[in-house]
Amino acid sequence: MRELQKLKWVAIREEKKPGKGRPFKIYRLDKNLNSIIQQLEQQKTLESRMMMENVQRLKSLKLTNNK
Repeated sequence: MRELQKLKWVAIREEKKPGKGRPFKIYRLDKNLNSIIQQLEQQKTLESRMMMENVQRLKSLKLTNNK
């Protein structure tokens, strides 16, 4: 939940129970679901692209070391 809060995807408010006890937290999405999904897709696409670049770099190192 902290990570979602850092990304400003959720809003949290505390509400006091009647009587004694700890207040409970109420969570609600702060952004619409499509926006969150789009952001996740972009992030994963970037991670995948970076991983493939690293693989290509390793392949080129292997080729230069074999000669």
